[in-house]
Amino acid sequence: MLPLDRSLPNASVNSCWDPHSTVEYSLSRSPRLPSLRFEPSVTADVMSQAEMGGHQKSGERVKINVGGTVFETTISTLTRLDNTVLSTMVANRWRNQEEIFVDRSPTYFSKILDYLRDGENVTLPRDDEAREALRKEAEFYNLPDLSKMCTLHIRDIVQWKESAIEMYWKYFVRYLHELEYFEKRRLRCMACGDCREDYVGPTASIGNVDLHKVVINYEDWIPLRQHMPYMKGKVTFASFKWSCCSVEWGSLHTHIPQSALRKSRY
Repeated sequence: MLPLDRSLPNASVNSCWDPHSTVEYSLSRSPRLPSLRFEPSVTADVMSQAEMGGHQKSGERVKINVGGTVFETTISTLTRLDNTVLSTMVANRWRNQEEIFVDRSPTYFSKILDYLRDGENVTLPRDDEAREALRKEAEFYNLPDLSKMCTLHIRDIVQWKESAIEMYWKYFVRYLHELEYFEKRRLRCMACGDCREDYVGPTASIGNVDLHKVVINYEDWIPLRQHMPYMKGKVTFASFKWSCCSVEWGSLHTHIPQSALRKSRY
C-alpha cells in the first residue's frame, strides 16, 4: 500500500472519529489519480455494499423471527445454498439491522440452520414424527437434499406405525387373503399409483373369481392386527418424489406410503 502524504491539503484525519463523517485521502505517489473516498465502516479487505452491487457482507449477522421466536445467524449461512427460501429472503427483503419475519413454526428451524451450516453432518431427530415434520419444513424452505435425508431409504428396516395400523390392517388382510389368486412374485399391495411402479392387486376379479363376492371375516384376522406393531420389513424401493415405498415382510411385498411406517429402533 502506498504511504499517505499527510502534508497535502486534501488529506484530513480527525482524531475524534465521527461515524457519520467521510474521510478523503490522496495518494502521494499517484498525483494523476483522483482522490479515493473511503467510508469509515469499510475495512481494507471488505468491499462496501455499493462495490458488491448492493449485497450484504457474508459475515454480517441477521435476525430471523420465526413464528415469534428470534434466531440469529449470518448472511453466509443463509446464502450458502442457492435458490432457497431463506437466501431469496435475504436478497430481496433484508436490510441492515432489520429483522426478517417468517410466519412458520419455530420448532425445527434450528435444524434448518444446522443443515445450512453443516450440510450432511447435521443430526436428524430420532423420533419418526419429528423427522417427518422436519422433512415438511425442509420442503417449505426448498432444501431438497435435507428432505431426502428425512425419508426412508433402501435396506432400511421398518415397522408399522401404531397410528397407521387401524387404517391399513384390513387392506393388509385383503392382500393376504388374495395371495392364493396371484403369483407371489408379481403381487403388490396398496400401490399409490403415482410412482407408476408395476403391481397387481388388490383387484376386482381374477379368472372366474369375483373378489368383490369373496367374504372376509375380519374378526378372524384380529390376531394379525395385534401382531402388526411387531412386524419388521425391509425397504426395497423408496420414492422421494411421491413419498411412497415398497417393503418386504418376509415373503410378502407391500407398496405403501412412507407415512405409515417408522424406522425400527431395534
